Amino acid sequence: RELVGSAAVVESVRPRLLLCDKLYRLSVDSHNLIAAYLVILLASDASRYQIEIEATGASDSMQNIAQETLRSLVVAVPPLREQLEILVTVNRETLRIDDLSTRIRAAITHLHELRTALISAAVTGKIDVREAAQ
Repeated sequence: RELVGSAAVVESVRPRLLLCDKLYRLSVDSHNLIAAYLVILLASDASRYQIEIEATGASDSMQNIAQETLRSLVVAVPPLREQLEILVTVNRETLRIDDLSTRIRAAITHLHELRTALISAAVTGKIDVREAAQ
């Protein structure tokens, strides 16, 4: 269900490309809307709520949305300059979060290695842990 309505910017496609019935090709008026902003907009909580309540299908893994659902979304479309500022901020913060995530994963890996080495040293008697156990 959380993947229904996912969006991406595709810069170019081959001629006469056919899409399956699970995909929509959206075109934006670049005078009013930046495509990358639309992707962020469609991922927002407000848009996700509207999309998910309108999703239909036989099971949660086979959800669909109608074209009319996309056409009737209520979204905020600020002036282009503000859209660009939002994009810059979101991209900057995404890079910062990605960097933090990478550093955290590296720290976790290092801590696992230290734990393994500590257990090995304790088991082989290289360090005395009898006092700590009391």
